[in-house]
Amino acid sequence: MGLPTYVNAGTVQSLTTSASVPLPASLVAGNLLLLHAASADGTITSATPSGWTALPGSPFSGGGVTQARVYYKISTGSESGNISLTATGTKGHARIEQYAPAAGETLTILTQQGVTDTNSNTSLSIVSGTFSAATNDLVVAVGCAIGDFTAGAYSGFNLTATGFTVGSLGTRGSGRAGTTSYQWCLLDKPIASGTSGTTTATGTGNAASVTGVVVYVVLRSQASSLTPGFTCKVKVSGTFVTAKLRIKSAGTWITPSSITA
Repeated sequence: MGLPTYVNAGTVQSLTTSASVPLPASLVAGNLLLLHAASADGTITSATPSGWTALPGSPFSGGGVTQARVYYKISTGSESGNISLTATGTKGHARIEQYAPAAGETLTILTQQGVTDTNSNTSLSIVSGTFSAATNDLVVAVGCAIGDFTAGAYSGFNLTATGFTVGSLGTRGSGRAGTTSYQWCLLDKPIASGTSGTTTATGTGNAASVTGVVVYVVLRSQASSLTPGFTCKVKVSGTFVTAKLRIKSAGTWITPSSITA
């Protein structure tokens, strides 16, 4: 399994009663798109966008944040236009991220969970529940917080782990989204070793009376699974021809139930 990589994001939008959320530039077929949105003091009233899937467990709430939603899809590379969202609140955000699998592989969401922070202090700091992962899996943390941010945006971030050794931190974005009482952030870190543990996402600085929720998503890049009887191309006498992929078992040719490339 290779390492998923962060590509880029669309422009973050403030989500009050509505938002028109732009897609990232230079979409590539097979890349994973993550749309994360929150209405801190209201609800997101729009349906799941066409062609997208709501992350299991969504909407997430707690720590004073009424609703946070995450949607995902595998890009066709030809998407265009903006995603329209509506909500009932006065503060929130929405943005779309693009992640790429390792060369020749596909991206899948391994696990997800939402965890709340009710401590009301100077930082958003939330420990995930225990989850299983493997080397090169990528932990993504979407933080949504309410509090007093009149002094500015967060000035420091981290994503630490217990039970895992992790790689370098990716701080992919953060901000107040047009208000001094709400803030979002998106962080990621790869798993370097370990099979089970927890992670803690932290945003600090320029803040007081902070509570909120963090949605943890674990991404895995893995070899594509071939369907039984998969149609492929083979070269015969210098020419590629269409063939059906099968295997021989105990002297008999069979169509396998699954094959991993």
